[in-house]
Amino acid sequence: MGTTYPHQRLKPLTFRPPRNNRAVISVAGKLLLPLALRFHIKVSSVEIQQEDLARLKQLKQERVVLLPNHSEEYEPYILFHLSKLLGMEFNYLTAQELFEKGRVQGWFLQGAGAYSIVRGTADRASFRMTRQLLVEGKRWLVAFPEGVAVGLGDLLMPFQSGIAQLGFWACEDLTKVMHDLPAIYFVPVALKYLYTRDMRGEIEESLGRLEQKLLNDPDSRAMTPMDRLLRIGDAVLSANEKTRGVRPQPGISFNERVQYLKELIIARVAAALGISLRTEQPLMDRIRTVQNSIDQILYAEPSGTDYEQQLLVRRQEEVRELADNVLQVRGFAAFDTAYVEGGVTAERFLDVLRLLELEIFGKQRFWGPRKVVLRVGEPLDLQAYVKRYRADREGGLEEVTRIMEDAVRGMLTELSGLSQPFLG
Repeated sequence: MGTTYPHQRLKPLTFRPPRNNRAVISVAGKLLLPLALRFHIKVSSVEIQQEDLARLKQLKQERVVLLPNHSEEYEPYILFHLSKLLGMEFNYLTAQELFEKGRVQGWFLQGAGAYSIVRGTADRASFRMTRQLLVEGKRWLVAFPEGVAVGLGDLLMPFQSGIAQLGFWACEDLTKVMHDLPAIYFVPVALKYLYTRDMRGEIEESLGRLEQKLLNDPDSRAMTPMDRLLRIGDAVLSANEKTRGVRPQPGISFNERVQYLKELIIARVAAALGISLRTEQPLMDRIRTVQNSIDQILYAEPSGTDYEQQLLVRRQEEVRELADNVLQVRGFAAFDTAYVEGGVTAERFLDVLRLLELEIFGKQRFWGPRKVVLRVGEPLDLQAYVKRYRADREGGLEEVTRIMEDAVRGMLTELSGLSQPFLG
């Protein structure tokens, strides 16, 4: 349900710098991107208001970091499309595992402007590259401050402050090389996927597939789609409770059972990793902490004796199983009935079905024609917050991060009004 990891990695991990290649970018933009949008992710168009496009064009000569939401794994396609609209090349801060899936894919990503980062670690090579790119100011940078994709289009995970920290470090670097300090603009971006036709047929088929797989009595002729979805969710939840030895207390609600199971799994994974979590932290923050700890182990540099490296490989195999548990907890975010009931739209309903199909079948089995609506928020000049940052580092980071998160959340809330009402 999202990230996959390479197995039996014995060679040292190599930082992958961006190697923007005009030939690669041209082939990707003219040939591969249209094919990927149309056939791979079924996106027929990307809509952006003229005033938003004009706002971006006004910044073409500036240092800019674009901060989009990350509901699915496909947002980089949309940002690459945006770079085409602007006639520019971007650089993309990209998870290391994507470069490890194959030599050709890694080479192509670098040629398109991507560079690697190992999440949750002090990836000094990646940090240095980010600061260097911002100081040079040749290309805009794209970073996803949520860190991971949850799979729910109207849900925004808390933003991480790491990109703000790198931005402030770049501001400090600029003071050493330039007298008149240029701006570094953080620009919030919201992306919303919308289906372009009635999806009730796909919803019916997906519900039927899941019922056949999960229920002894799949007959649901007298039930509403929402009741069927809840029954499927209860079957998945009950199976996981049974497997993990959980006996729910009588009288607790479905959502309380889901929350308890997610808390239990994350606590067990944290214990297996030997890390402590603050229970007052929101669950999504704890999930990301655990995910980062897993990445630290999976992408640790092999060192020491052959035996020590052999032990590291064994530990990495153990951690991959833990990673699967974390991915499952992230998928369980779809089990919160408030997500669908808070706005019964085709998009939200299908978000949940998509995660259920990934959980049960290992892949999404339905597709429908979609468009993407892109909104651009008010740019924030990071230089205006440098004094605040110097006086109170944590406070400055938190303020900038919160402003960007609130801006993206506000735009997503507005865009959710464009979704298709789903009445079953």
